[in-house]
Amino acid sequence: MRNVTILFFLTLNAFQIFANVNDIDISKISNDKEQFFDKKDIWIIANQGDKTTFTSRPLGITITVNSTWYVSISDYENNRTSFVIEPSPIANKVGIEIGYTIAIIIRTVNDNDKLEDYMGISKYPNKKKINLSDKYDKMIAYEIIDKTMYQDIGGGHLYMIGIERNEPKYPELLLGAPIPLPKNTDKVNYYRAVESKDRFKGKIFYLIMFDSCEDIYNQSFSIFKSLFDNEIIIE
Repeated sequence: MRNVTILFFLTLNAFQIFANVNDIDISKISNDKEQFFDKKDIWIIANQGDKTTFTSRPLGITITVNSTWYVSISDYENNRTSFVIEPSPIANKVGIEIGYTIAIIIRTVNDNDKLEDYMGISKYPNKKKINLSDKYDKMIAYEIIDKTMYQDIGGGHLYMIGIERNEPKYPELLLGAPIPLPKNTDKVNYYRAVESKDRFKGKIFYLIMFDSCEDIYNQSFSIFKSLFDNEIIIE
């Protein structure tokens, strides 16, 4: 089984979550959302046993996945980046293992841009708007049934979710990582903030797509819904 820490290797260096506080510069690096950023410069990885957490402060998001899942992250270019998850395959009723994907497209936008214009939902004729969750106030969700897709495994069953988030009053509050307690309590200990890039200014759109088929729909959707509800944090 593939491991995300092998497939997506990042050198943390100054961005380690539990770095030596004496080696950290407290200054933050301001970001220009129009620039290109290598993925290793805007994502932090933390391994926690059977879980791996990916945090991007510039993009205002934290994603925690099973450490055996495949993860692919693109660089930030032309105001967008992608985060693609392939969970472990699920066997259908006849024992065939079938994969599915969860893709997150993140785009920085202008104030007058509209979320639904970026969702590309018009190409799916059989769709319905649903109330998937009340987790975010500005969210649009569609359920899509497409029998022309994956015809040998029941047809396609997808969800397309668009989320709009304005810059929070206190950026990074939801994404903050804990500082380990001191081992030596006999001395005064000084803590300094971990170096990080600021959140990109203005609105950010998050397009989340769940791409599965009818043969494994119930099991795969349950995993996706748990991930969306509990493991994806967008500030």
